[in-house]
Amino acid sequence: PDDLGRAVRDLGGVLVVTCREQYWNREVADRLPRYVTKVRVQVNDYDDAEFADVLRRNGIDPDELGPRLNVFMRNPRICALALTILPRLTGVQDLSIERLLMEFWRHRLEERDDMIAHNETDFRDLLVRHAREYREREGVDFNRDEWRSRSGAATRDDGRDIRNDLTEIEEGRFFDGASNTYRF
Repeated sequence: PDDLGRAVRDLGGVLVVTCREQYWNREVADRLPRYVTKVRVQVNDYDDAEFADVLRRNGIDPDELGPRLNVFMRNPRICALALTILPRLTGVQDLSIERLLMEFWRHRLEERDDMIAHNETDFRDLLVRHAREYREREGVDFNRDEWRSRSGAATRDDGRDIRNDLTEIEEGRFFDGASNTYRF
């Protein structure tokens, strides 16, 4: 993006990049002046060859990943996160979807600082409550409107606005926006 941004700036333009489509639609698109030409570039998940190349360039044998993790890490954003945390782990065998989701949340907390009402403990407790219920009713889909009843941050009255916290869950691949449900 740096080289591209410099080239666009040299031409008198501005480059705005996000891989979060919901964020773009909610926070950016409608705020741009009408005279700004918007060009959408869809970045899809890595295909087999791209994914294998990215992993090999980072010293990882793609065959070391389990099938579910292999599919999950095809998302460039998730893959970048995995490559960032791998040096802290004893090896690729310590990498899991669950760890990546927690690391994603931790990263978002650091990035957004005090704009999120849920702290790391709140989020972990929220997931534990969901997991407990999921074990009791295996395969259940959770309705988006029910999540507040499982949230400690939602029950505290500390003046913080939790309405947008769910977007962190939704955009973190916990949620299926098409069906208004989420599952583990």
